[in-house]
Amino acid sequence: MEELSYRRLRELQRMEKEAATLVALPKDYYPTLCEFLKEKKEKALNATEMERREFDNIIRIVKDMSSLRKQKLLFRAVRSGQKHETEGMTAEEHALYDKFCGLLAEDAQMLESVCNGALSAHISHADEEGSRASIKKVKLLKEIPAYKGSDNSTYGPFKPGDEAQMPQSEADWLVKGKFAEVL
Repeated sequence: MEELSYRRLRELQRMEKEAATLVALPKDYYPTLCEFLKEKKEKALNATEMERREFDNIIRIVKDMSSLRKQKLLFRAVRSGQKHETEGMTAEEHALYDKFCGLLAEDAQMLESVCNGALSAHISHADEEGSRASIKKVKLLKEIPAYKGSDNSTYGPFKPGDEAQMPQSEADWLVKGKFAEVL
């Protein structure tokens, strides 16, 4: 990936705002961004006011881009139906996209149940599954930065070969996205 700089991030932000679809980012964008932010933060701690402001602006740019990209991911998941369109996504965004698609598929099943007059059976089945929710142990296959799970808990960061115990739903998403295998 091209080396990150304040100017490059502003350019990516501008492109993201102007494009209707995701601007293609390299697969290693987030790990590279993480290293860039660590360096900038260290410099900002012992720097002039201008350099501290630049760091604050970089954080705003990153958050703005993240928000824009999440919106586009969600819209893509809603529009794509059964197609699995992952073009232009980073590995982390691909995992989030898979979660969006999974939630939308669950919602479609619920709607189908409603249309077939079987909502109460669907709800009782979901309650049953929830009470049997279990913890799974997985082995991570890829590097994954820390992320918020569907239960709003933070998971990670993980490196290839790490083993972790987590709720079944999180483990299933990681396995489905080929980020982990069940032990």
